Amino acid sequence: MTSLRLHSDGGNLREGVLLAAVVKSAKISTNVGRDATCASACFLVFAAGEAKHANYRARIGVHGAADKGTASRSATKSMASVAEELGVPSSIIRRMVITPPGEMVWLNLVDLQSMGTNVSRGGAEPER
Repeated sequence: MTSLRLHSDGGNLREGVLLAAVVKSAKISTNVGRDATCASACFLVFAAGEAKHANYRARIGVHGAADKGTASRSATKSMASVAEELGVPSSIIRRMVITPPGEMVWLNLVDLQSMGTNVSRGGAEPER
């Protein structure tokens, strides 16, 4: 199975949505390794993974969207809609929507497991 290793603070929402669509349609697994970060638009790519894997020391975060540096309700609604289509739990989407673009909510083990992520401690078996 093909796997995409992610390490990004985010970036362009449109590009993130397009990459997430490719990951979803190609049934690619996503992986955020030890001490890696996957936040903002990267989160959508992670959520699109056929199987999602993260090291327990990975940082995976969500927040609202901005357009040209300014908070954007329409972009945030669009991002939340994509997340919903990808099966992201409503508890995570709620935090995405209420968190300003300049801040970040880091997901915890329970959050990651609620979206079906296999969380590992390196060489150990994934926690379920």
